[in-house]
Amino acid sequence: MSNLRRYMQQESGTALLASALLVVLLTGAGMAAVMTTSVNQNASKNVLTSKQAFYLADAGIQHAKTFLTQNQSNWTTYASAQAKALPLSNTSLSTGGYSVTAQDGSNGSLLITSTGTAAGNAQAVVQSVVTKTGTPASTYTPRYALIAGVVAGGSDSFSIGGGNGTTATIHGGVHANGYLWITSKPNIYGDATGKTFSDAFAGPTYYPPGVHGGGYPAEPLPSITPTDLPNCFRGKQDYWLASDGNVYNKQGQPQAMPNGKWNNWSFGPYVYNGVTYQAWTMSANATLNANLYVEPNVYIAGAPGTTSNPWITSIITPGSIYVNNSGIVARAPVSGESLFHPETKDLLFLAGGDIYLAGGGGNNSGRVFTGLMIAYEQVWIDVAMTLNGAAVAMSVVDVSTAVKGMPMFLSSGAQITYNGDMGFPLPCGGGGTGTTQIMTWMRR
Repeated sequence: MSNLRRYMQQESGTALLASALLVVLLTGAGMAAVMTTSVNQNASKNVLTSKQAFYLADAGIQHAKTFLTQNQSNWTTYASAQAKALPLSNTSLSTGGYSVTAQDGSNGSLLITSTGTAAGNAQAVVQSVVTKTGTPASTYTPRYALIAGVVAGGSDSFSIGGGNGTTATIHGGVHANGYLWITSKPNIYGDATGKTFSDAFAGPTYYPPGVHGGGYPAEPLPSITPTDLPNCFRGKQDYWLASDGNVYNKQGQPQAMPNGKWNNWSFGPYVYNGVTYQAWTMSANATLNANLYVEPNVYIAGAPGTTSNPWITSIITPGSIYVNNSGIVARAPVSGESLFHPETKDLLFLAGGDIYLAGGGGNNSGRVFTGLMIAYEQVWIDVAMTLNGAAVAMSVVDVSTAVKGMPMFLSSGAQITYNGDMGFPLPCGGGGTGTTQIMTWMRR
């Protein structure tokens, strides 16, 4: 008995040690399982974000293909030795975003590089060589200094009038797809033609080799609609003056507006002919040189620019542009300048509504505009001014109330000079039948 007791006393710690070892082993196994699960989860997450980045990069390639199809007239702009960022809009998605560059791919092709970025800064890069096929997008080049369309079911008159005691001079000719009605004594260098025509109560001076009279066919008008404008230009202009009262840059970042103003632009109501409009108003004598997309309307009451230091801008709005001041010198950006955008070449004003130039006092040397003015509705130049360029009133409808009635009116104090040397690429490549074809595709 004493031997058994002694044996049990000697073995009393063995069970405890075994239990402790078992606990350690089980704890280690549990920790290993947890770590394995965590590693698997992280690996799965990395695979997911990697796939998301890849799909985002591929989406960038497809977006670039669509963009280049719509902008084939600017193809050579992106065919440089150094990669250039394509001005794509809406490149941020819920899972991440993408950025796309283009450069010369040799033999008329472009090398497109798209970088997709997902959560956790996961990235994937896809490259593709693309070529263009078919007929490229067209450029609209006015054949006359002043062109007026016809309002369907409404007025078809283009009036060259008077009333301020000065004589209008037009270099480059005028044309009305409807009725050209001359009621003053302008000097016209070039044609003065229309479907119908009258100068019976005036004494215009026509200079050869131009012709004048009625019975002439309609002049083609640019294929532009107000719905084209936000889709084709809102993300491409330097700044977007939005209808929510904020200003955004190309990246969609809101800009500072101390005291409710951005570079002397402010948002709010203005009243014209008893009607209240919401508009962005520029009422100072200085502002930023920039290309602007403005919603819903534009009202310029200031006098920015001088002959030696003109205001450089291109303004696009789905609404109307109303200029009412005693002096302004403005011109569109030209090739070689940092502000020059190929898709808005030669374009000074483009309105989905009307363009109305007014203002009390002053003379044509105090208001100088250089570039193209194109309105989906009417154009009225109701003030002494100088236009080095062309004005086109498409007059598709007569909805906006900035101007009502005849498609185009020209004051007798205007001086217009146009040499037929300005051309505007139609929005989103309009007018072309070309497509962009992906030739190679590779994940880097």
